[in-house]
Amino acid sequence: MDSFTPKYVVIQNYILEKIESGILKPGDLVPSDNELAHMFGVSRVTVSTAISELRTRGIVTRVKGKGTFVSKREPSLFSSAVNGKLHSFKISSEGHADHHRLVGLDLVNTDKSLPNVTKLLLLAGEPCHRIARLMYADNDIIAFEYSYLPYSMYPHEIDKKIIENCYLHSFISEYCHKEPYRLQTHISIAFPDAPQKKYLKVSPNEPILVWYTAVIDAADMVLGYTETFARPEDFKPYINFML
Repeated sequence: MDSFTPKYVVIQNYILEKIESGILKPGDLVPSDNELAHMFGVSRVTVSTAISELRTRGIVTRVKGKGTFVSKREPSLFSSAVNGKLHSFKISSEGHADHHRLVGLDLVNTDKSLPNVTKLLLLAGEPCHRIARLMYADNDIIAFEYSYLPYSMYPHEIDKKIIENCYLHSFISEYCHKEPYRLQTHISIAFPDAPQKKYLKVSPNEPILVWYTAVIDAADMVLGYTETFARPEDFKPYINFML
């Protein structure tokens, strides 16, 4: 594994290799978060990121109070079976956050000022939770993100302590009682607005990297939506194939 591979991808690959080799079978218990954190010398946040993505892809399932198990259902579109073996790919990055900091949490109406959110969530004029967070690596800000969650899906005030370091798809699964099935991401560039200029320390004419991520269920319904902004030098996306 090359030095540019994020730790959470290393953990995912370790679990996938155990599944491919037959050491871990459907229904088997995966090593605990504490065990994986100790094994790879990482924080539990990093382990949680790895497990959350495998869960979203349908490869593992979590059972409260019992642990994480190899899924008994077919994996998501992020994976495929060839000759009886599980093969997968994902878009990764050389930049990876080790924690988040919440900088905003409010209700907004989806209207013409939020075209992407309105288009994806089909909630024109309806309220949406907007979660603004900074992503950190080694105490440096590497990205700024807005996440949107329909108020109708979670008609309560969101706990700031819970959402600060909880990925949107994990929050939807655990607190909205929905089943995210896959993530769909589009990568582009944009020019920064005021918050992005402030937090990323870029000039108005300096293009930044942006990716738009939709959390989607098995019926292709969009459950939530995130826009992430970063300086290109901090995030260099690449595709990691498992063969």
